[in-house]
Amino acid sequence: MGGDVRVTFEPELGQAMFSGTDFYDNEPTPYESALVSVLGELVVGAPAEVPGYTIGVSPCVNAAAAFANSTFAIRAYCWCDGSTHPGADEGGPGCPPNFHHYATDYRMSWYKYAGRGESTNKPVSVWTMVGIFEDCVASLRQQAKGTVMFGG
Repeated sequence: MGGDVRVTFEPELGQAMFSGTDFYDNEPTPYESALVSVLGELVVGAPAEVPGYTIGVSPCVNAAAAFANSTFAIRAYCWCDGSTHPGADEGGPGCPPNFHHYATDYRMSWYKYAGRGESTNKPVSVWTMVGIFEDCVASLRQQAKGTVMFGG
C-alpha cells in the first residue's frame, strides 16, 4: 500500500469564487474520502461536546449538520459569507474545514458534499488515515458510554 500517487487540487469554478471554506493543495486518496464519509455517518445522533453544534443527518451531505468533540470536528458545507462560526477551531473569520482531526492537524474541505471538490491540507499514508479514523471512533465510543450509541 505504499507509493500513493498524489494529485494537486484544482477547485471547481463555483468553489473558487464563492466558497467561504479554504481549500488546500492536496486531493485526497479514495481511502481518505471513504473513512471521513464513514465518520459522517457514525456521528448522526451523537451529542456534540461543543455548544452550537447539532446533528441529525450526516455532515457529509449538504444539510447544515455539524459535530465536534475534543478529538475531531466534521461539518457540512457552509453557505455563509465566511463569518466566524460557533465553536470554530480556527478562531478567525472564514468557514472552518469540513473535517479536522486536532491531534494531527489533518484537515479536509469539500464543495457542497463529501466527495465533490475535496482537498486536504497534507498528504497522509493509509496507516496514518486509519489511525485518525480509529482515534475518532474511540472518542465517539468514550462519549457514548452509557448511551444506546454503539450498543452503549
